[in-house]
Amino acid sequence: MTSRSDILLLVCSILAYSIGKPTLSTFPHCTRISTVVGNVRRKEVDTTEIEVMTSVSLNLGLDETACFEINVGHRNSSKATGAEVEDSSIWLYAVRYASLEQIHPIKEQYVFSVPLLKSKCVCDCPGGDTHCTPGSHLRNCSLKPFCVSTFHPHQHSAGCQHDGEATVCCEVIISPYQQRRYAAIYLGQSVSVASFTLTKFVRQDNMWISVKDQLIKMIVNQKQIAEYPEERMSFVVNGITPQWQLQEGMYFYEYNATAVTLRTGIPINRQYEWNLNKLGWFRKRDNQWYIRKGRMKIQAAHFVQTKDCQVQIYSDSYNAEFYVQDGAEDAMVDDRVHLGYAVEETEKWIKKIDIPLQQSTSPEPERYLVLHHSLSLAVFLDLQLNMSANVTFHHHGPSISDFRATVITDRHSNTYINLTMFNVQGTIIGNLYKTDAEEETDLVFSTHVGNGTVQNHTVLLPVQNHIASARWLCMHPYQVQTVKCRWISYESTPLETANVPYRWVQQKGDCKDCNQHFTSNFLKYLNPSNWINGINGWTEALAVGMEVGLYVLTAIAGIAIFKRLVLPLLRIVVCDFGRKSKTSAT
Repeated sequence: MTSRSDILLLVCSILAYSIGKPTLSTFPHCTRISTVVGNVRRKEVDTTEIEVMTSVSLNLGLDETACFEINVGHRNSSKATGAEVEDSSIWLYAVRYASLEQIHPIKEQYVFSVPLLKSKCVCDCPGGDTHCTPGSHLRNCSLKPFCVSTFHPHQHSAGCQHDGEATVCCEVIISPYQQRRYAAIYLGQSVSVASFTLTKFVRQDNMWISVKDQLIKMIVNQKQIAEYPEERMSFVVNGITPQWQLQEGMYFYEYNATAVTLRTGIPINRQYEWNLNKLGWFRKRDNQWYIRKGRMKIQAAHFVQTKDCQVQIYSDSYNAEFYVQDGAEDAMVDDRVHLGYAVEETEKWIKKIDIPLQQSTSPEPERYLVLHHSLSLAVFLDLQLNMSANVTFHHHGPSISDFRATVITDRHSNTYINLTMFNVQGTIIGNLYKTDAEEETDLVFSTHVGNGTVQNHTVLLPVQNHIASARWLCMHPYQVQTVKCRWISYESTPLETANVPYRWVQQKGDCKDCNQHFTSNFLKYLNPSNWINGINGWTEALAVGMEVGLYVLTAIAGIAIFKRLVLPLLRIVVCDFGRKSKTSAT
């Protein structure tokens, strides 16, 4: 049985330990990392001053935090040129690799929409009234936002009362599909910017209290140095190149959307291109919708086939891509036009994409794009302290209660582990085996959860493409022997196939009086003023005059033949028939 004196002794021991060890509850989760610490003596060539420094080298992964205590509890001098001074200061620093961003300049930009094409056509049968001629129809379309007139001769006269060729006249009205606007941008080569937080703590009332917190941003495409004289510290980052980068080229996103979803995977027109076979040929310029050389391009791209000219039924299509045709069965389906895929869908290392606005109240975007990484290579940091000090590193213990995972090969042939960990913090080690015998290892990896709180966390871990079946996965905290293992399944999505929705769409024209035959249709041609309708220029007038002269000569020749040849023959036949009738009667 424990005596009362033993209990008092235990309580006193706990209190003594608490007083001697400051609590670490006020600063973030500290990571156990690889470090190199040493004292360095430097001497300037031009002077006799000797500088004693403490060098701390850190190997930090993204979202990891290095915590180290600096204790200057002995007599020292940063420069051995005078009397030594007593310095008994104790500080604690926390250095966190907060983020990695790539900033891409936007070299080209324009606003466009997916065009919705709607045709209104009239089929004119041969004979009867004329409702469709090039001279009266072309260039007469003024409907908004964009309209082009097209003329289609030599059409099949199905359903018409007379043989011959029919003609079709159309108005093609082009408007933004679902009133959605998109911005096409050309991204140039990026600049990589790493962000670090440096937090200083001092011990006060047996607690570590934060006294300074600053954000350090550095371009890490090359070696960078930053100095902080008040901290007697310099900060050196060795240059790194991000393992994953977005390729230079054309991308697009929905304009004025609450979040930027960058898309690619389809051909996109450059700023100086208006190719109908690429996305982005229907653009907004000076607050108006515009197609460069649109009249010629749409007239050449529009094709019509008559089904029944008499009742105005026809089919039409366009020699173009990336448009929506009104009248199709799936006209109201959002995905009926292929718009590629989101960049984040295939590039799993992307955490977020931003295009800042020029001002908080302005809808105009800035001329650059910021890409936030969720994965990064480790960064090597060198902290140079202008003092001789003892350095002690602090870290928190990792933990994990359970996990679940799936190996996935997506439709872009990216293979990765979709891993969800429960009640996790710190660095967790994973071993992927082919079987539960754990004899052959496919992959060893680690992942870090470092926000300082125990939570459920999901991460996508890239793996080799040849891992295409169920695997045995074991997970355990760093330097902890508690191992959890389980089988994880494999899922695969087939490669995406090309879906081309553009086809011939059947339409019905609206022309109630077209191709109807009335008595007035014949009587109006007795009016000579109607004979010259539709004549444009002296060339057409001369041709019509020659045709009329030919018709007149033909009529005169016909009358002469009838009068000189046919009529006398009729008289002879009739007279002979009359005489024979009288003779037979007598």
